[in-house]
Formats: sequence, structure tokens, C-alpha cells
Amino acid sequence: MLGTVHAASPTGKAAHSVAHVVGYRTGMTLFDVDITTGRPHQVRIHLACAGHPLVGDPLYATGGTLLAANPGLPGAGGYLLHAARLRFAHPLSNDPVELAAPPPGDLCTDAELRRAR
Repeated sequence: MLGTVHAASPTGKAAHSVAHVVGYRTGMTLFDVDITTGRPHQVRIHLACAGHPLVGDPLYATGGTLLAANPGLPGAGGYLLHAARLRFAHPLSNDPVELAAPPPGDLCTDAELRRAR
């Protein structure tokens, strides 16, 4: 068995994401997404449902459904997604933990790329 595939479903568990447009690249819209529920594939499904599937996502089509023709396998990479900030409670101490990593060039706006040159 390869694993579980998740998709938007009226009978699925509730999930909450807040997406803000932060900029544009040729043929792409860049979003900053805050998630509060942490469901599997949450960002991928929510953005696809909103009409913005992740660039290169081999699994989800516009609408949040699985790609009809030759869908990718669970865990297949190649899509543009980056966790810039993670905040969570440490599982043993319950102390807050925050991690940050700048986005790669593929996920910067054209203006950010021009400033970096």
C-alpha cells in the first residue's frame, strides 16, 4: 500500500486556512498561508479549491479534487511549497518553539528578486 490520498470532501474533517496574496511572478500568484488545524495536504487542497493549485503539484487539480489523468503518488514532490515559519508547543516541555527559514528564489516575488540582485 502506498498510503492515503486526501481530497476535498463534504464528509471530510473541517480545516481552516487563511491565505493572503503577497505578490506575483509570471504565471503564478504567491500566497502567505496561515493554517490553524494542520490537516494532511491542507494548504494544497485549500489553494486548489480556491482556484490556485500549487505549481507542479502532481496530485491536486483546481477545485481540490484529485487529478483525473495520471495523478501523482502520495508524497510525490516537485510542487512549490515552503514553510517559512513554524510555531508549535514542544511535545515534552510544552515550551513554545518557533523556526524560520527564508523562501527560496522560486517563491520570491519579482520585486524581491530584483532587490536581491
